[in-house]
This record gives sequence, C-alpha cells and structure tokens, in this order.
Amino acid sequence: MKFHGDKSPPPGGSEFIIRKYHREILSLNTSLPAKRRSLKDILETRDYFVTLKNGTRHRFDPVEIEKLSDRVPWYLYPRTMLPIIIEYVDQGGKKVFRVAGDRWDRRIVEVLLRGEFSVEGVSVLEYGEVSRLLSLYKSLLTIIISM
Repeated sequence: MKFHGDKSPPPGGSEFIIRKYHREILSLNTSLPAKRRSLKDILETRDYFVTLKNGTRHRFDPVEIEKLSDRVPWYLYPRTMLPIIIEYVDQGGKKVFRVAGDRWDRRIVEVLLRGEFSVEGVSVLEYGEVSRLLSLYKSLLTIIISM
C-alpha cells in the first residue's frame, strides 16, 4: 500500500482508529451500574445483584461482601456504595488510577487499603494498590477507562 507523500498516514487511518477507540470505550462503559447500591442495603436484603446500564445483572460475591463488611466500620455501611468505581485516566500527562465518586468513595477505599480514613480519603492509587484491591474484592470493583 502506498501512502500519499512520504510520511502521511493512509486516508482516514488515524481518524478511523480514534473513532473506533471512542466507540469501544463507550461500549465498555455500558457495563457500569445503572445505580449503585449501599453495603447496608445488600446486607439487609441479601440480594447480591446490581443492574448494569446494558440491562444485564452483575452478582457480588457474598464472601467478598462479608470480607468488606468486616473491614468497613458499621456506621459507614450506608455510605459504602457498590461497586466501587476506579478510573484509569490521564492526569497531567500521566496515566493514573483514580477513585471515582465523592469523598465517601475515596474514604472507603482508604479504609480498605490502610484501615483508617482521612478527611478527603485516597484519590490516586498506585498500581500495587489497585492490584491488591482486585485480589480481595474483584466482584465489588469496576475499572473504567476515561478519556
């Protein structure tokens, strides 16, 4: 295949890839929950499912729910929204994992990682921290790619 000029890409090549990348990310994001549920609600109802935006249902592992309830203080159960959403995002030219959501989401993740929480909670996570969270609570986490 011959290119137009010495260094130009084939017609529509890079634009096609970028559009396809955007479509794929949008498609992946349909697996986000339509509405998150509190740990308190899940424990009270013993209903371990959440409905996703694409209409399917995701099941939380009951063993992981019990592990989570052992780590999180009981008074934070209503504020512990599941699944916990972690974004892989470009922040200042660097790709990082960031806890999505509000201060309470960040505090809950900090409790899981460090056993206590600060005023703002943990925002940016290291790869090892995300790996540790996934190894313990894989059904309770959702990782998304943000653009």
